[in-house]
Amino acid sequence: MSGVYWGLSALYLLGTDDSLDKSELLDWVMSCYKDCGGFGASERNDPHLLYTLSALQILVMLDSLHLVDADKIVLCAYYQFFL
Repeated sequence: MSGVYWGLSALYLLGTDDSLDKSELLDWVMSCYKDCGGFGASERNDPHLLYTLSALQILVMLDSLHLVDADKIVLCAYYQFFL
């Protein structure tokens, strides 16, 4: 997830972000969204704060932050990552 974020950031800086299939990227990011509200590094990984941050940054760049539940993410971060 973090590598995808950095790659997408580089493409944006180069002005070539239109070379990606954004719907396919969005589908993959959302496939990493877990029931607790966090994101895993991939579909197979447990949620982690680092990957959740990267996923949220990707969603912001794709103008798709509305797809996630902010309250659920905050609760997941609190209960899974800080306790």
